[in-house]
Amino acid sequence: MRTLDARSLQVLDPSGRQAEAGAPQHPGGDGRVVQVALRPGLGRGSYTVSWRVVSADGHPVAGTFAFGVGVPAGTVTVHQSVDPGVAALHTFVQPLSYVGAALLVGGSCFVFWLWLEGRDSVRLDRLMVWAVVVAGVGSIGALVVQGPYVAGRSIGALFDVGLLGETVSSDYGRPLMLRVLAVALAVPVLGIWPRIPPGEDAGPGAVAALGDAVLLAASFSLTGHAAEATPRLLAEAADVVHLLAAGVWLGGLAVLVFAFLPEAGEQARASVLPRWSRTAASAAVAVMRDGHRDLSRVARDRVAGRSDRNRVRAAADGKAGAHCGVAGECRVRPPILGRRGSSA
Repeated sequence: MRTLDARSLQVLDPSGRQAEAGAPQHPGGDGRVVQVALRPGLGRGSYTVSWRVVSADGHPVAGTFAFGVGVPAGTVTVHQSVDPGVAALHTFVQPLSYVGAALLVGGSCFVFWLWLEGRDSVRLDRLMVWAVVVAGVGSIGALVVQGPYVAGRSIGALFDVGLLGETVSSDYGRPLMLRVLAVALAVPVLGIWPRIPPGEDAGPGAVAALGDAVLLAASFSLTGHAAEATPRLLAEAADVVHLLAAGVWLGGLAVLVFAFLPEAGEQARASVLPRWSRTAASAAVAVMRDGHRDLSRVARDRVAGRSDRNRVRAAADGKAGAHCGVAGECRVRPPILGRRGSSA
C-alpha cells in the first residue's frame, strides 16, 4: 500500500475549508481502509469528500462524494485524477514491457530448445538486442512514471527522486525492479554479450534462460490482477504459466518470421518446424485455457453475487465508488477490496 498523504482523503465543509482533525490513516493497521478524524461540532451543511488510493495492480483509484449534516447531500464535480500527459506516457510504456518480454521468452525458446544453431544467427542476435532495448525502455519507463501516475502529478514530477524512491519501496515498485533486473540478466543469458562460444553445451544456459523467463513473468504477475485473487499464490503461479505460454507463442512466432525462416536451410526447417508447431500449439492451448478460466470465474462471481474479481477489473478501469459514515470520522474502503458498512 502506498504511503498515505494529505490528498489520500480530504473533507471540505460548505465554505470549502478543511474539515479534518488529523491526517489520513489506516485504522488498526488495516491497509484496505483509509479513515480521517473530523473536527468536532460540524455545522449543518453539505460536506464534500475526495479520496485517492492505489489498487494492488498499481492503478490510482479516486472518487468524490458528498454527505449532509442536517441537510441533504449536495452534488459534487468529478475532477480528472491523472495528468493527461502522464496517463499517455503510462499507456505507452506498459505495452513495451509486454512486447519486449514476449520476444525475450520466445527467443530463449528458440536459442536453447528449438534452434541451437540460431545462436550464430545475425538476425536472431539483432532481434534479441531489440527485445532487450524495448523491454528495458518499457520496464524503466514504467518504474519512473508510476510515481507521478499514482500521485496525480504532472510530467515534471518524473524527475522527482522522492516519488521514485516511494515507488521502489512500494509493493508495486519492487516487482518493477525485479523486471528491470530480469531484462538486464537476459543480456548474458541469451549470449548477446558476451557471445556464446560455438558448440558450447546449451544445458546450463537453458536452465539460466528458463529461470530468467520465470523471473520476468513473475514480475508481471506480482503487479497484475493475480495479486488480488484467492488463493493468491496459486493465482500468481497460474498467471506466470499463462505469461510464459504467451511469450513462447507470440515471441516465438516473431523469431520464426524475422530470424528463422529468412536464414534457416532446408535441413534446419525440417528439424525445427515440426517441433515449433507442437510447442506453439501447446502454448496456445495454455493461453486459451487460462483465459477461459478467468471468464468462467467472472461469470460465476456475477451469478453468485461475489464481485471481488469484478471489482478488481472495475477499479483498474477507474470505475470506483465509496461511502462515508459521520461519527467523528470519515472512512473509505476502495471497491477493489470490498465495502464496509457506515457507522452513524
